[in-house]
Amino acid sequence: MAVFPLTKIEWRPSWRIIPSRFPPIDLFERIAPREDWDVLAQIETLTNDRVRLEKGAAALVRLEDRLSGPGTSLIMAPFSHPRPDGDRFSDGTFGIAYAFQTFEAALARSIRSREEFLRRTNEGPAALQVRVLNIDLCGMLHDMRGQAANDYVDLSRSRELSRELRAEGSYGLLFEEMPSVGFAAATFRPTVFSNCRQERHLAYKWDGVRIVEYFDYQTGIRHPIGT
Repeated sequence: MAVFPLTKIEWRPSWRIIPSRFPPIDLFERIAPREDWDVLAQIETLTNDRVRLEKGAAALVRLEDRLSGPGTSLIMAPFSHPRPDGDRFSDGTFGIAYAFQTFEAALARSIRSREEFLRRTNEGPAALQVRVLNIDLCGMLHDMRGQAANDYVDLSRSRELSRELRAEGSYGLLFEEMPSVGFAAATFRPTVFSNCRQERHLAYKWDGVRIVEYFDYQTGIRHPIGT
């Protein structure tokens, strides 16, 4: 395994774009102080299968890395709910969160990921609602920018690298997703994140072949996506 140097990253904020499938805050964040959340969650699991499954998924995260409090449910989600088919730096057996240095980098990655999924499932024209998140990212990440990163383009090698680094306690990797608009971080531990807040809502227009534009609810402007 290549030895990548550690680089201290402070992106205040970093950017993530996620589907708008869940409420913007955890229910308990509104009705009870955080010291009571664990008790309330235990009570809810008696009748709520969804919460029971979520508590089981949280076991994928080391005890010392688990976060609680306002906004942390959105931070914890990608670590406790891995993508079954995996991605570049995960084989699907553990969760990982990607964060981006700029809005433009996060947008480009989000659109590409949505297009790949919709093409696989052969979806017809649709509007897709997404939320833009700002999260402060601060930590020491293994820096794989530069020539050495070319050795890890192959999925099997990049996944093996992440498994090894994660087992050693690494907080994540810094890599060149689209350096022209900002770098990307693949993080293994949620404790590198804090202060998660919603920045804006977007709607992607999928024409059955590609995403042709996005609508920004904050500004009321439609932005065409180049071919």
